Amino acid sequence: MKEGIWVVSGGALLLFGIIAGLLYFMKRQIPRIHRERLMRKLKALPPLDDSAFLAGCGILEGTTDAKLALAVRKALAEMFTLPRRQISPELRWQEFKPRFKLWSYGDCLRYMNEVQKEFGREFSAEIDRYLLFPVDGIPPQTAVKDFVADFVEVYDRYERVKEYLPSPGPGIVAAETDAASQIRRLLESCLVFLQGGTAETRRRLLNEVTGWCDGEYSVFRLPSKIEDEQGYWDAMHKLFPMLPRYEVDGNSGLDMEEAYYNRIDHLCELPRKVLFVWEEAASSDLFEIMGVLLADAYETALRRKPEKIRFLVSSPQPLDDYYRDNTFFYPPGLDEIEFAKRVMILLDLSKNAGKEFTA
Repeated sequence: MKEGIWVVSGGALLLFGIIAGLLYFMKRQIPRIHRERLMRKLKALPPLDDSAFLAGCGILEGTTDAKLALAVRKALAEMFTLPRRQISPELRWQEFKPRFKLWSYGDCLRYMNEVQKEFGREFSAEIDRYLLFPVDGIPPQTAVKDFVADFVEVYDRYERVKEYLPSPGPGIVAAETDAASQIRRLLESCLVFLQGGTAETRRRLLNEVTGWCDGEYSVFRLPSKIEDEQGYWDAMHKLFPMLPRYEVDGNSGLDMEEAYYNRIDHLCELPRKVLFVWEEAASSDLFEIMGVLLADAYETALRRKPEKIRFLVSSPQPLDDYYRDNTFFYPPGLDEIEFAKRVMILLDLSKNAGKEFTA
């Protein structure tokens, strides 16, 4: 009996040893073999100078994009210990990424830091878009020139976002005799907020404007009571169902950000512009989600489609102080007052209106 137990135990130990050996080989030796093959392949290639690298990426020498492209090349060389001059535009991710290695959040931050260090300056970019932090992983066939193109596009959009935003306006304007036509003109470039006047006047204007806009915009009405950001996202989820549901408290992890940007991308791809109408919003509710409305305006500008989303909001309370509040969303590189005056305008319906806002 003891001999049988010994045989079984010995067999189990042998099997365990074989499995452990295979795991060690897969974990240690396969990456090493892959690395050695890659280095032999790269060293066999002729060195590629900066001019040839830029030409392969379709980027002109002497430009800011060229400087950024070379920074990406140097950053990849540093991160993956590769000979920089052997990194070609056609080198694919599946060829130089370490085996059993994922593109993690830490890798993304390091990549950002390395590129900015080589580029010589810092700039803001959302790390969960493009190749900077792809949720589903980097496609194996992605080439170095794709890394370059995506980073150049991110930089271009963030640096030139002002070009896609309207010029700063007066902030607050008085209603004209034909206020409905005035609102239609303002909606061409801004989010419009109505204050003052009577509830009946505000409702009549909203109905008149939305009736006219129905031919140019897809009009969606938000619930009158939205108490916080979660309520806003739940309303959006009903209008544009996507999974997973966006959770402001962060319980959905990375999916939270993915759902937000998916919604923005979806809106930007619609054939018509989108107008969200929020009637008689309490100033306390609007205060809670104003940052999200401004962020939406900014995100569409980043996608070079600032005209795609508009908000038409009426409120029974004065909204003048919204420009002065510093708790809302303000993008990097834009003064908070300047940004608010670029994307939103208050239309005062009261009889004593006529003032312009000053910071």
